[in-house]
Amino acid sequence: MSLTLMSLMSLTLMSHMSLTLMSHMSLTLMSLMSLTLMSLMSLTLMSHMSLTLMSLMSLHPHEPHEPHPHEPHEPL
Repeated sequence: MSLTLMSLMSLTLMSHMSLTLMSHMSLTLMSLMSLTLMSLMSLTLMSHMSLTLMSLMSLHPHEPHEPHPHEPHEPL
């Protein structure tokens, strides 16, 4: 009787431990995956933003503003 009880308890304990371990592992895996995904997304976003910024800067070069010919250079 006591042997059966002990074996049942040990089985329950083992299953509980394995379940806890599995859940912990899955949580860790999920957090790792989310972290990797977030870092990847942020890297992609940063590179995209920098590319957009570079293209915008190349489109609009920062040159000194030349007055147009029809604008008077001196106040009348």
